[in-house]
Amino acid sequence: MIPRKEVIYPLDIEELRDSTKSAKLGRSRINLHESDESSIHVMLISLLSSSSIGVHMHEDRDEFYFLLEGKVELRFFDETGICSTILLLENPSENLPRTARTPKGTWHSLEVLSPEALLLEITNGPFQPTMTHWRHFKS
Repeated sequence: MIPRKEVIYPLDIEELRDSTKSAKLGRSRINLHESDESSIHVMLISLLSSSSIGVHMHEDRDEFYFLLEGKVELRFFDETGICSTILLLENPSENLPRTARTPKGTWHSLEVLSPEALLLEITNGPFQPTMTHWRHFKS
């Protein structure tokens, strides 16, 4: 993770991309919020196609995604692990959405379909790891 920033410049995005290429999980982020205790969390996230965010759910928060570049698949699951909805986000695109909201209490995952993706994630804080639950549904 790159240290917190208040303003993001093109050079910061290039540094983020470089950091992502060497990251073990194929993703990296810049936090625009001050700390885990902040009431709003804003993160600029870079992901490679080798990266995915597994099936998880937040008890206490919605998540908002704004795709800046690339193509990702956001999948929603029911309690039994059945994928109920697949939402394709792509930018640039004239026909596909670029933003999505994941309501609290919703099982979801994110998979990168382009060589890399850049997205802005916004959610409320403070961050409480015990409020995020992971499942091993087949995504």
